[in-house]
Amino acid sequence: VPDPFDGPSKLEQLQISKFCLSQIRIWSVRKFAVSLKYQPNRRIKSSSQLNNASLIQIFTKNYPISHPICVLLQETIFNSYIQAKMGEEALSSFTEMINQGSVPRSNLFNSLLILLLESNNLEKAWWVFNEFRSKVELDEYSFGIMVKGFCQGNDLKRAFDVLGGLEDVGMSPNVVIYTTLIDGCCKNGDISKAKDLFRKMEELGLVANQHTYTVLMNGLFKKGLKKEGFQLYEKMKACGTLPNIYTYNSMMSEHCKDGLLGRALLLFDEMLERGLARNIVTYNILISGLCKEKDPLEAEKLVTQMKNYGLSPNLITYNTLIDGFCNIGKLDKALSLFGQMKLDAQMPSLVTYNTLISGFSKSGNSNRATKLLREMEERGITPSKVTYTILIDAIVRSGNMEKALEMYYSMEKVGLVPDAYTIGALING
Repeated sequence: VPDPFDGPSKLEQLQISKFCLSQIRIWSVRKFAVSLKYQPNRRIKSSSQLNNASLIQIFTKNYPISHPICVLLQETIFNSYIQAKMGEEALSSFTEMINQGSVPRSNLFNSLLILLLESNNLEKAWWVFNEFRSKVELDEYSFGIMVKGFCQGNDLKRAFDVLGGLEDVGMSPNVVIYTTLIDGCCKNGDISKAKDLFRKMEELGLVANQHTYTVLMNGLFKKGLKKEGFQLYEKMKACGTLPNIYTYNSMMSEHCKDGLLGRALLLFDEMLERGLARNIVTYNILISGLCKEKDPLEAEKLVTQMKNYGLSPNLITYNTLIDGFCNIGKLDKALSLFGQMKLDAQMPSLVTYNTLISGFSKSGNSNRATKLLREMEERGITPSKVTYTILIDAIVRSGNMEKALEMYYSMEKVGLVPDAYTIGALING
């Protein structure tokens, strides 16, 4: 490629450097990544575009590659690719820095690993980690990024290999790394290993944070170890670590599952007293708890409170409320909410329709239930085995065996295989 410059003088090179540095300060990083250009003058071809390689060449003619100006330019080009989410270009720029003799700082290396992982490129990130780990500045965060990547990829073996590599180079894992591994073990169902990691962390003198306690509590609850989960919560408070919103959500959810709505509401009040921000999950947990207690009217008041707080009901909120009103026989109210959710741009799901179909079927209104089936099909929502079974049962109970058989054959036509419950519904007729 011909050089667009016709022998710039030293003064012109300095002017170029000042110009580029001014653009770096003025332009957004993303724009710099995509369209850094040198304004044409009489010594530069009018159609020339100053690319990254040309920029670096210009600077290195007058400055060594280690000069702060050259380092700044290289890092800015690299960071611009990172900000623009251009993984391959960022990797190429990073490789060029190393080939030029630079030793990139850990924050640059870490940002490249994060970008690759965000792009679902775990294997490329692992290759980069191993290829460049001896040529860059590493820190605990570098290892922590890869631990998180492997945990998210459900590859705990390699996550623990990275932990071993961290210790081999004389570094000590921090709370974040241990928390990531504990979370990975919990999600993988290995609660015993998660508890071992928690104990080891304490033995090393590391202080568990809110997230550490919460992920282990969630793991214990999912394994049905409720007593241990609640004990951990008490230990957390005794150690002076205040629960966060996720801790409260986890605790309230367990209390609601156990039918202890009063305790869940006390925790909610405690959150309010502490001034903690609530989220949609917080409200949905309590709305579900109230509906299970056959009190959807009180749950609806929480929805109003939620809206006043600035949160909008989501699909889960509406499905829960609709189910709550169906369960107490208030089908008109359930249909009203069904209409409201569509006005709020929340599209009904299979669960929504199944809930309403079940409600009308139990009330003996199989015709309305069948109309809902047709409506969901028109909306492109495929009925499930549960949908058909509910309808068949309702139609059989209404005494219309012929229509029930038609529904049964319709079910088979769409490729759904009847199960014991479906057959049982027909036999009951």
